Amino acid sequence: MTEVKAISTICETYNITSRTLRYYEEIGLITSIRKGDGNYRCYDEEMISRIEQILLMRRLSLSVKEIQSILTTNNINETLNIFMNKLNMLKEDLIKNVSVINDIEKMIRLIQMNRNLNHFSTLNKVLTMDNKKTEDVTGDILDNSDLLNKWNIRIIRLHPMRVAYYVAHSKQPEDDAWKVITKWVEKNQLDQLFTTRYFGFNNPNPTNLSSIYGYEVWITVDEQVKESEEIKIKTFPGGLYAVMTSNIVDIVKSWRKMYDLIDQSKNYQVGKRWLEEHLILEDTTWNQNFQVDLYCPLILKED
Repeated sequence: MTEVKAISTICETYNITSRTLRYYEEIGLITSIRKGDGNYRCYDEEMISRIEQILLMRRLSLSVKEIQSILTTNNINETLNIFMNKLNMLKEDLIKNVSVINDIEKMIRLIQMNRNLNHFSTLNKVLTMDNKKTEDVTGDILDNSDLLNKWNIRIIRLHPMRVAYYVAHSKQPEDDAWKVITKWVEKNQLDQLFTTRYFGFNNPNPTNLSSIYGYEVWITVDEQVKESEEIKIKTFPGGLYAVMTSNIVDIVKSWRKMYDLIDQSKNYQVGKRWLEEHLILEDTTWNQNFQVDLYCPLILKED
C-alpha cells in the first residue's frame, strides 16, 4: 500500500513551510491529494520523493526555473548542462569573493594605520594601483579546492616592480635590515605614500652550520627615487605566486602549510624566491596580531 503523509508531517520532517509547498503545487512541480474527513492535503511516496529532489537541488543553489526544466524534460543532457552552468557560475563567484576578501583585508590594515575614515578616496587609489601591480588569477588553481575553500589561498601574478633593497647578515638580520631600510624610507618620506609596499625574504637561508644568515628587504619606488651608497635599486621581474595571510607568530606554520598544499596541486609546483609583504613599518605592530602576506612562487608543471 502506498504511504501517504499529511502536509504537516512533510513540513516538520523537511523543515519546509506549507506556503512553499503550495507554491510548488501552483507551478506544477508537485501535486497533492486530499484525505480524511477534513479533506487534508497529503503527499504520496512519489511526491515525497519529488519534494526531496527539489530540496536537494535548492540546496545546490539551483533556481526554481532550473529545477522545473530538469523535472519536466527528464533529459540527461539538459540536466548536465544546467549543473555545469551552475558550477561555472559558482566558480566565478568564488574567485570574485577571494579577490574581495583580499581588498577588504588591505582596507582594514590601511584604516588601522591611519586611525580615521578621512582617507577613503586615497584608499581607493591604493587598491586601484595594487590591482595594476598584481593580477588575481585564482581561477587557475581550481583543481585544488582546499587552497581556496579551507585556507583562503589566492593566486596572484605580480607584475614587474622597481624596488629599493638592502641585505643584512647577522643572527637577527630581519630586525637589522628593517631598521636600516626604515630609516632610509623615512628620510625620503616614502612612508607618507600609501602606494609604498614592503617585502622581505631570507637571503641566504639559515643553515645548521652557522647562526648567521641573511635577510633582504624591498621597498617599491618610482623612477624619481635614486639609490644611495647603502640602499640599491633594481627591477623585480614579477611572477606567479600563491598568497596566504598569516600573523607573525604562526608564520613558520603557515609557510609549511602553504608549501604542502601547493605540493599537492595538479598544475603547479613550488618555485624560488619566497616573499613576505608587510603593510606598515611601525615597531608597535610587531605582536601576535601583526599580519603579513606570504608569497609562495609557482611554476607550471610540465605535462
